[in-house]
Amino acid sequence: MQTRADVSREKILMLYQELIGAFKEETLKRLADIETFQNQLIHNRTARLAQERLKLGAELQQLTRSIVDLNTELNKKMAYLSDKRALDQYVAVSSQRAEFLGKLQKLRDYQHLLQKSQDDLVHIRKDLTEETIKTNQYLAESENEICQQFEMFSNFAKLFYPDSPSGITIRNNAGENKIRFDFDVRIEADGSDGINSVKIFCYDLAILILECNHHMDFIWHDSRLYSDIDPRQRAILFKIALQKTAEYTQAVYCYCQSRPIRGDAI
Repeated sequence: MQTRADVSREKILMLYQELIGAFKEETLKRLADIETFQNQLIHNRTARLAQERLKLGAELQQLTRSIVDLNTELNKKMAYLSDKRALDQYVAVSSQRAEFLGKLQKLRDYQHLLQKSQDDLVHIRKDLTEETIKTNQYLAESENEICQQFEMFSNFAKLFYPDSPSGITIRNNAGENKIRFDFDVRIEADGSDGINSVKIFCYDLAILILECNHHMDFIWHDSRLYSDIDPRQRAILFKIALQKTAEYTQAVYCYCQSRPIRGDAI
């Protein structure tokens, strides 16, 4: 409301005094009209803003009085509650409300976590089902090869128990665990303790010779493996071990001889 025009008509004419002769009378009159219009516009805007200022001032005074009245009423009510010890109850109720809100949020978080866990469980079971189907397909496609591999175990077992059926059965473990295959290694003979030791020996020797997913060149059994084996079967065990050791040691020796001898090959 305090802002005024920086340049008046007189200043404009003074600035262009040397060109006053070039101005026509109609032009000078037009400048006067423009100045009158601008002055009237400023006057109208000043009057309107002054009225709005008075109106806002009145509203401000009214709101200020209302705030004072409300604060006075609030102080009276708080003083009344303080005398009646109602504030203690209010604080207790507020504290209990905050506790309930905290429990409610925990329950909501638990529900969200439970829903996410259920969704994850569905996806995991779906993956397990797909893996079970793949494993069944693998076992069906590899049946002949698996039987050929397991035949070596049966051949070793027949050297100990010629009249007893023996073999290895592999099944798909469809349970919810980390074991993909179930192996059932059997020798159908009497239930002596030595049969389990013979099964271990035959199984380990077959795995060693077949080189099934390993690069080991030896097996080691301590004396506890032989303690319950019948002396006749124990003799067969050492005989087989000696024969296979000589057989495969010779093969390794011949293989090494066919290559140039190096220091790290000795």
